[in-house]
Amino acid sequence: MVICASTFWFVACGGGSSDPSTNEVTNDDQEPRSTTDIIITGIAAAGVPIIGDVYIKGANGTEISTQIESDGTFSLNVNQLTPPYILYVESGTDGNSLKIYSAVDTANRINITPITDLILRNALSNSAEKAYMNWDVSELDFSALEISSVNTRNSILPILLAAELTNSFNLMSGSFATNHMGFDAVLDSLLITYNENTATITNRITGSHYTDNLTVLNDETGLPSSDSLVSVIALADLESIGQFWQDFTSFIGTSRSDNEVIEWFPTHIATDYMDEGETYAFLLEDWLSDEDEEKETTLSVTVISLQHLDTSTTSYSKGYAVKVQFLENSESEIEDIEMVFDGDNWLVYGDQKWMETELLSHAFYSTWHGTEPFSTGLVVIVEDDYLTGYNNGIRSAIVTGPGLPVEGLVLMHDYPEDGMSLFGGGRFVNLVSDVTIESIPDGAEYSFVFCQEVPSLIDNDKTSCTELYRDTQENEKRPVLNVDLNAQSFVVPTKPIDHVESQVNFGGLVNLSWVIPPNGSMDDVALNWSTDGTSHYVEADISKTDTSTSIDTTDLPIPDGWSVIYFQSRDQYERAYHVAWALY
Repeated sequence: MVICASTFWFVACGGGSSDPSTNEVTNDDQEPRSTTDIIITGIAAAGVPIIGDVYIKGANGTEISTQIESDGTFSLNVNQLTPPYILYVESGTDGNSLKIYSAVDTANRINITPITDLILRNALSNSAEKAYMNWDVSELDFSALEISSVNTRNSILPILLAAELTNSFNLMSGSFATNHMGFDAVLDSLLITYNENTATITNRITGSHYTDNLTVLNDETGLPSSDSLVSVIALADLESIGQFWQDFTSFIGTSRSDNEVIEWFPTHIATDYMDEGETYAFLLEDWLSDEDEEKETTLSVTVISLQHLDTSTTSYSKGYAVKVQFLENSESEIEDIEMVFDGDNWLVYGDQKWMETELLSHAFYSTWHGTEPFSTGLVVIVEDDYLTGYNNGIRSAIVTGPGLPVEGLVLMHDYPEDGMSLFGGGRFVNLVSDVTIESIPDGAEYSFVFCQEVPSLIDNDKTSCTELYRDTQENEKRPVLNVDLNAQSFVVPTKPIDHVESQVNFGGLVNLSWVIPPNGSMDDVALNWSTDGTSHYVEADISKTDTSTSIDTTDLPIPDGWSVIYFQSRDQYERAYHVAWALY
């Protein structure tokens, strides 16, 4: 993780709420509305402002939508609709994409949050999606919605008390400012997940949780009362951490001298900072080596939530794992950041990992002569970018988990290169048996144990080693089955249309184009070739929806050996589909 202007680093929602004047309301075209217009306003937020559109349907079956403002606020003219109304937005917060619902019986103020969604699902016995599809006056008993709202209030009362919200605050429609206080702090603190007809409501701060049977209007469950006192302290810390990030964005948004950077660092970055091998010293060096123009940026940073971090083995009095949203040039990204308090200042702590590990489902379409065209399996990735692992004595690793040999895979350090590979070469584990693949569950967890012994010793006896470091990784989706692989699963190159190297303008501007597979998105396009035994690799800067690119090789030598074009896409589960388009 690098702190610089061009990198998202480290999300409550940003901006405040407002109610349009009844005498001067404007539409999307900024034309005055009639004073008889019927308006519904509110905030769509799930710990962060929800980016996208809000959809609303009236009892007459008419549906309209409007774009949500950057601060989460929205305003809908519902003249074409008849009450009551049901609304939804689609949220991708915390890596989960789901629709969040709300409902209101008359045109007024209504919010759309995970809490309104929970209240509505309880009132509808978890049939929010079905209710929206078939919405009419009979779909919802609004007295049940009121009962559900009261029950939800009682269930999350400890966190409401910690946020100093009184009984008068309406969980469905209450006005709130997005400042890590009040209802905004409640949204920061609660995580609501669903599994069929059960909701799990978790207090991120304490880890306490309860389950809610959505088919029962009141099953009398809730957070423990002890959560209130602990949460009071944490929410005060959340406000302070929010101030930290305001100071941070102010600092990086201006040009600054090396002396100012050196003075700023100790009061904002922990001296024992570690993030995927990058230390405090490396981080400081990165900042000092930045060009001036890279130091100026417009960056919005917002804290989503926090949970306690165990600092019992450190000199810090307390710490939190914080979710933070970065917004730069209209692009948003959420990062998990660890922060600690030294008694005077909140400090960025990093993830405390020596190196970066990944294990991902991967499929290959190889176009080399004389090879099998398709293969599927797992790619094992260990990056030791700053050689922190190697400098701490790591020479090998054992990887275990579903689909791998029981004794595990042995990895070797590629020193002086900054990574690790399979002992024997490569990073790809080809799984030729679909029976093996079918035995791998989605969300499978893999263990990485890093050892001080050289790989040959580990390979002789994989049962034990001198462990120096450990990490775990979860793979969201098992590999695709061999039987399901075909050419349509992969990117189809349209330029070049064949494998003749002379059609590719090496030494100049190389134009490439392709067709993205169904349900896929682009991940990577690159040229790779050799000249006098030296390998050259040039990657294109593309977006997920691009279908063409140009790569400038003007200042590079032309191939005199092998050359390959790589196209890589991903499916909705983030599984990679890699095409090796060999040139002859």
